Amino acid sequence: MTKPGSIASSASAPGSAPRAVIRLSGDLTDFQPLFDETIERSRGARFVTMKLGEARLRAMIAVTVAPNSYTGEDSIDLFIPGGSAVVSRALREIIALPGVRQADAGEFTARAYTNGKLTIDQAKAVAATIAAENEAELAEVNRLMSQSLGEKATGWASEVSECLALVEAGIDFADQEDVVAIEPKALSDRLALVLGEIGGFVSGEKPRESRADVPRVVLAGRPSAGKSTLFNALVGKRRSVVDEAPGTTRDAIAEIVQLPGGSKVELVDLAGLEDIADDGLSRAISKRTASEIEAADAVLHCDPNGTFEDELPGAQSALRVRTKADLPIAHESRADVDVCALDGWHLDDLRSEIARAAGLAGPSAGGVIAARIDSALREAMAHMQSAQGLAQAKESQWELIAGELRLALDELGVISGRIDPDEVLGLIFQTFCIGK
Repeated sequence: MTKPGSIASSASAPGSAPRAVIRLSGDLTDFQPLFDETIERSRGARFVTMKLGEARLRAMIAVTVAPNSYTGEDSIDLFIPGGSAVVSRALREIIALPGVRQADAGEFTARAYTNGKLTIDQAKAVAATIAAENEAELAEVNRLMSQSLGEKATGWASEVSECLALVEAGIDFADQEDVVAIEPKALSDRLALVLGEIGGFVSGEKPRESRADVPRVVLAGRPSAGKSTLFNALVGKRRSVVDEAPGTTRDAIAEIVQLPGGSKVELVDLAGLEDIADDGLSRAISKRTASEIEAADAVLHCDPNGTFEDELPGAQSALRVRTKADLPIAHESRADVDVCALDGWHLDDLRSEIARAAGLAGPSAGGVIAARIDSALREAMAHMQSAQGLAQAKESQWELIAGELRLALDELGVISGRIDPDEVLGLIFQTFCIGK
């Protein structure tokens, strides 16, 4: 589940501060070329001299030795001045080291799980706690994560598995009238006990839907706002036609784009926002653009001037992007991210922000995790209730009952982590902040 090699990432919030933390995990020998001093493999804090090309930077490191670190590997927390330029330069130097790469989102905690430092419940609790934005959300996280929910789900799954085994045994011996593996009433009563326990863990409100498809992210803005150039840069190939003449893009062009942490979005280049001309084609294009913006999971509002005077009615989540940031402006940019698609300036930052806006990382994704757990409990209950109903029918349909019990086990497995682990763990860890 985790890729090999040593990893590094900023563990501080974006922006300038007196101090910043860069987190390193893996093999200490991979990080040794970064420092003038020899890094002893012993736990403790010390001052070191960090190499930044020909320059030198005094820093403090806190070394933790495997297996007594968060990840279970040799780890270094590097404390440096918190200026954005200093942090960016330091990270470039670290990632340029042989055997060292940028950590994926949530990879530190994924390694902690892989190395036996965290249980699946604890990993989920870390993800959801990071995501909580207020006391109410934190209380909901504690409700879902408390009382060893994963262990309880394993117990429920064990009981449902035993019921399923008895049902399938009855199916196998259906031609022998004197063999009854489990009576319908006994099955119904056993399922009722499990349903009663699960019901205490389901929230009173209907959970938010967890997306099973790929989120759709659209680029919107005035004609010649740099949308198509940015689209091509994010896609990694020339997919949209780019021309100085405005209105080159006339229809929605979509491509799947991979983001940090392995998540994906469907990126859509739209026609420019402009005054509707008095002809049928322009009205149809304008209507299509408005419809795409309203239906999108996130919108990249593109403006080369950084003023964002145009409104985007109906947009669910808008991320303001100043395109053509290589061109000077006489005022302060109001953008969330300033980028230059021609040389790739800040495109990695934009990719991370797209993941957040689309609900694949940060607070929104944390809500998805909690909602998925709640949804799994509800779905498991629904399948068990259906099995109960089939068992209580005039003639029990054992093949259908077995099918419902298997579906219930699939949902319980989402919580216990025992069913389709790669998919479950990927959902958990890709929602983490980088550096966690």
